[in-house]
Amino acid sequence: MKKILVVEDDILIKDNIKEFFEINDFQVKCASNGADALNVLENFTPDVIVSDMMMPNMDGIELLEKLRENKSTNLIPFLMLTARAENDVKRKSMNMGADDYITKPFEFNELYDAVNSQIKKKSQVKQHITEESLSNIQHLKNVTHHEIYTPINVLQNIINVIKIESAIDPEVESIFNHSLKRLKKTLNNLMILSDVQELNNNFTHYTSTYINKFINDSIIDNIKHINKDLKINRNINLPAEFFCREYVLIVLAELIEIVFKLSDKNSQVNIDFENLNSNIKLEITCNASILPNPFSIIDTFHLKPEIYLNEHQNMGLGLYIISTLANKYRDDFKVEIDNNMIKYTWICYSNH
Repeated sequence: MKKILVVEDDILIKDNIKEFFEINDFQVKCASNGADALNVLENFTPDVIVSDMMMPNMDGIELLEKLRENKSTNLIPFLMLTARAENDVKRKSMNMGADDYITKPFEFNELYDAVNSQIKKKSQVKQHITEESLSNIQHLKNVTHHEIYTPINVLQNIINVIKIESAIDPEVESIFNHSLKRLKKTLNNLMILSDVQELNNNFTHYTSTYINKFINDSIIDNIKHINKDLKINRNINLPAEFFCREYVLIVLAELIEIVFKLSDKNSQVNIDFENLNSNIKLEITCNASILPNPFSIIDTFHLKPEIYLNEHQNMGLGLYIISTLANKYRDDFKVEIDNNMIKYTWICYSNH
């Protein structure tokens, strides 16, 4: 609903303007002078302001001056109403930053068209600025991506050349490759995080076979880099074909990596992935007797900054990405701790 602030000391004119715009589906707030208008604007952000010029306490010119000095109000379209049609008055209001000027008496349709014209103009300017900003940001990301990954690939090529010339200790090579992989993943997560607002939230077609393979690959990839004998209990109860958010694979990969890092040796990890009333529910639990201190203060879905800055566990960025996605697309994501049992639950709703 469009919003308008009407500033007018004449009660009859003010009430008539209010009634007219409310009939035309506007949310309308009113003030009797500039000082009252500034008070209204503390809790109300209109799409446009229509103000009389001659008012007690603070007139329209003074109000406009105050609005243009304030960053939170300086871009709100401002239409000046006055019974005075002299050019110097009109020029003064326009020089102060008024977007339009309407002389009393006026037709309501004239005022209505002027208001909508300013709202449309502001929307077009905002869209243009947004498109330009996104274009610049994307260009910066592309350059950054190239600059970051080029030296990583060079390091990988160097180790491959060294292997050709002489033997490399398998353990050293494994550590090197794993470190490079972790670096790539961290950088990739940072790129994902910077793109969270632009990630496609469409529902995509998946098969249970594909999800099972993805989970298998993630388990194998993580288990070989930890010295733990974990028992993996999987309960994948998904339809042969289903739809889910495109970022489901991000959630899966991050949570599997997290529980593998946290789990006690010789403990059990439970992965339950099911279709729940046409919604997709993922629940992963593990036993962890040693937890970073920040985990003790996790409230349901309220992740503290300390948790994703905990370098020792190197898992917080993944949690932060998942929680940010859940917030944006109204999924449910929560982390619960009961003694040494940690449970991560993510629900993707089909009707959101």
